[in-house]
Amino acid sequence: MPDAPNSDLDLRSYFIESHDLYCEIAYDGLFQFTNRAWKTILGYEPEELIGTHFEKLIHPDDQIGSQNSFKEKASPDRGFFRNRYRHKKGNYLTFLWSGRYNASRQTVHAHARDITDDQHMSQLLTKVAAIQDAYMHHGAHKLGLFDQILKEVLAATESEVGFIAEIIESSPDHHELTKIYTCSPALTRPHLDSLAIETIESGLINIKDGLGIVDKKSGFLIRNYMSVPLYYLGEYVGLVGIANRTCGYDTEFANKLKPLIEATASVIGLYLAAQRENALRERFMVIAENLPIMLTEFGPEGRITWFNRFFREKVKIDEDGFGQADVLADLFGNSSGDRTELDRARTFMLSGRSDWEDFILKSKSGESFPSMWTNIKLKDGRLIGIGQDLTERRAAEAKMIQSSKMASLGEMSAGVSHEINNPLTVIQGSAFRAIANLKTAGDELEKFDDVEGDLNRIIQNCDRIARIVRGLRAFSRNVEHEPFTPTPLATVIEDLMNLAHERFKNDHIDLSINLEDRFVIDCRPIQLGQVLMNLLNNAYDAVNEPKVAVKAVSISASRIGENVQIVIADSGQGITKSLQHRIFEPFFTTKEVGKGTGLGLSISKGIIESHNGRLWFDTSTNEARFIIELPIHQNTSDK
Repeated sequence: MPDAPNSDLDLRSYFIESHDLYCEIAYDGLFQFTNRAWKTILGYEPEELIGTHFEKLIHPDDQIGSQNSFKEKASPDRGFFRNRYRHKKGNYLTFLWSGRYNASRQTVHAHARDITDDQHMSQLLTKVAAIQDAYMHHGAHKLGLFDQILKEVLAATESEVGFIAEIIESSPDHHELTKIYTCSPALTRPHLDSLAIETIESGLINIKDGLGIVDKKSGFLIRNYMSVPLYYLGEYVGLVGIANRTCGYDTEFANKLKPLIEATASVIGLYLAAQRENALRERFMVIAENLPIMLTEFGPEGRITWFNRFFREKVKIDEDGFGQADVLADLFGNSSGDRTELDRARTFMLSGRSDWEDFILKSKSGESFPSMWTNIKLKDGRLIGIGQDLTERRAAEAKMIQSSKMASLGEMSAGVSHEINNPLTVIQGSAFRAIANLKTAGDELEKFDDVEGDLNRIIQNCDRIARIVRGLRAFSRNVEHEPFTPTPLATVIEDLMNLAHERFKNDHIDLSINLEDRFVIDCRPIQLGQVLMNLLNNAYDAVNEPKVAVKAVSISASRIGENVQIVIADSGQGITKSLQHRIFEPFFTTKEVGKGTGLGLSISKGIIESHNGRLWFDTSTNEARFIIELPIHQNTSDK
């Protein structure tokens, strides 16, 4: 930076090439010297100003303030003052002045910077901020806001016409205007497409001068043009185009517009974001209302604030009454006053847990149905509940279990037929012998003793058949919702043996039973019998293979603390390690097509878990070994 000048001549030479105004004014207010910037900025030659009073160029509203500042000799040394000077063309520019008073020459040396653009920009940004504030308070549908923005942009840039538009990519190598937010009436669509194409494709500022484009309909002439891309949070959201500025457009002018362009981009970006949010919300509501699942929204206090149509139809309740504190009591309450299900539901909702849990829902009409629920916790603390109606699923599961039972009975059918045919053969033979003895008996008492023996054998074998049929009827019955009852484990196993013994015997399979004690356990005996039959059927298939030399199946039971452990083992070739993790999957089977449903183990596992127990495959041995562990006594609430 050069040293400060020491004389008036030095001061003149210092400011002669300056881009800012410099002048010397005599104490009577007449110009004595002006630098070249007066011509560049205001259009006046030095000879037009020398000897002219400075007041003739000042805006009428700034006359008094400028006179006071000039008359206070020390004022220019104390700080800055602002006023407006008239351009030779008649418009006014704003300047920020500073200076000093030369007492010996009775002259004021003044220096001024043109702040017109800065002043306009400051005022403009204030207006844009007000527009943004109005947008935030009045919503995204107020497209008239863009008209206000364009009006302010045109005023700030001294442009005659302009437009603000959104763009999208219509193909990988071409963009097109898709929505005009606001546009001056003199501009038509062909103008916009042709003027904006370079900005759209490059994403850069585009400046055109000396265009001479004439609208064929209106005769409107476009002389110069500038379009600026709009970016919001890194996204290309649109562009603003302006045309017909008296002084034309250049890169420096475009840089001065940066704050205005950023403010305009933010409004468009907010508008687009609001549009997208509304579209997403609308799509969500359409999907949510038509999904065949129950959806609810509730606050951290557990009060339901929204629900979808499927939920409304299932519980037969309308929006009146939702948001009340006792709505959960309507859905999970019990007419007898039992709050167990209600308390469970409230605890589950407030926990925000994401696992699934079963509940019994009650509709307004008093009908109850099974359901399963999970929660999704939102960032603001609210929760979305997702529920499934399990009515059809439970019915399908019941049919599946029943089908599995029938499949198990089918596998046992050969043995059962033997079990029934053997006593029937004895009955038939005994009956023929009794008839023959009666025909030849006469008075012989010995013959009557033989008849009595034959009849006793008939009675015994009829009882045997009755036990088998009773076992079949009990096994095929649906007992899913029956309560747990104290049952001797030996009775369950003995009833099973009545159905399975003959089948194992005919195929020369050694079936052994080892019970350490006569356990009495709380269970659903028919369901437990089904599990044991499924496991016995699997064991039978495993050992009834040509490659298996020793064919043996065993059932053992022992007490471990408050639990009983039942082990079903066989001497087959076992299950390969690669398949062990899949054996409890529904419909998975290692049997040939047509010889298994793949449901036996999955259903068995579900039954044991409904007994609060466990069923697992023992991997510590090469042979197949399944272990059931059950509590001897069930909790009262589960009965």
